[in-house]
Amino acid sequence: MKLLNIVFVLLAIGFVSCKEDDDLKLGTAKENYTGSLRTNGYYYLTISNSSEDRALCYFLYRDGTLMYGGAPLVADVPAREAEYINGAWAASAAPEKTFWGIFQITNNDILFDQWYLRDGGILAAYQTNGVILNDSTFMMTSSNREGLDGVPLEEVYHFKALSPKPDSTNQFLD
Repeated sequence: MKLLNIVFVLLAIGFVSCKEDDDLKLGTAKENYTGSLRTNGYYYLTISNSSEDRALCYFLYRDGTLMYGGAPLVADVPAREAEYINGAWAASAAPEKTFWGIFQITNNDILFDQWYLRDGGILAAYQTNGVILNDSTFMMTSSNREGLDGVPLEEVYHFKALSPKPDSTNQFLD
């Protein structure tokens, strides 16, 4: 019986230690953005593979908030834009920490600081770095995630105007 209790306690500790860290903070301070990079819509990267093209979407807000807009099939972008406009996307994103982050711009450099779920459902933070090419285009050039510092990227994001864009109110960023 004593052995069974020990096994139970060890299993309970194991389950608790695999729980995501809801208090995990991002390492970048949120700052208001007053620069010339456009924020009246969203940025997208077209990802292609052998069977489908997707648009990886991000919203940048003047308060320094970043919101992930999902990765709809390119053919489904108009339907996703309708969800952005009618508030359905903001409602589904609001409780999901992995949809939120901070962006920061220094000179022509851009930084995304976000959360993601690692293997085992553990919440972790990662950063993506890039360079601003003009007021409606930037290129992410490296990513830092789980000890993979400086993984090179060549992801060019283009701007698309959209009004109104989803609400940036969330419970995760001050």
